[in-house]
Amino acid sequence: MKNKSSKTKDKSIVLFIIFLAFSFGLKAQEDTYWLGLSFKNPAAIATPSDWAYVDYSRLFNKSTQQDIELFVGSFDYKISQKAGTIGLDLSFERYNYESAALIKANYAYDIQVLESSILSFGVSAGTTFYKNNLSDYMRYESTDPNFVLPADIKYNIINGNLGMFLHSSRLSTD
Repeated sequence: MKNKSSKTKDKSIVLFIIFLAFSFGLKAQEDTYWLGLSFKNPAAIATPSDWAYVDYSRLFNKSTQQDIELFVGSFDYKISQKAGTIGLDLSFERYNYESAALIKANYAYDIQVLESSILSFGVSAGTTFYKNNLSDYMRYESTDPNFVLPADIKYNIINGNLGMFLHSSRLSTD
């Protein structure tokens, strides 16, 4: 008896998940990756539509005097089917005296695989700038004779990505 009830329960769970997916208007790749997928996969910019995404947030806690600032921006533009798609990713985050800024250029090229599928290959290159102003933190007198005030640190890292992305109308729920 337990086997029949567990199979029924499993089927009910699967049907419930399918119902939730359709009721929330879940769509495949075209509408679901805008929230920063191009930061991870540069081929994701080669969709049939051009787009731009910007988000800015700032949080300040009065009791602890902590300040957090976040900015994310991305856009892409399809030049032509033969030339490919270009894009730009920008990111900035600051937490009190520490900050990081990313700027990255993306390029993607499409290849028609089947009648309803496009395979995109992408590459990105950019740099991340890190900076902290540790010397601006509150100073205090230390009784330790070996105590040294913290120094400011600034450096950058070069980064890049390769990616592949499949666009298919068969995956869409439209």
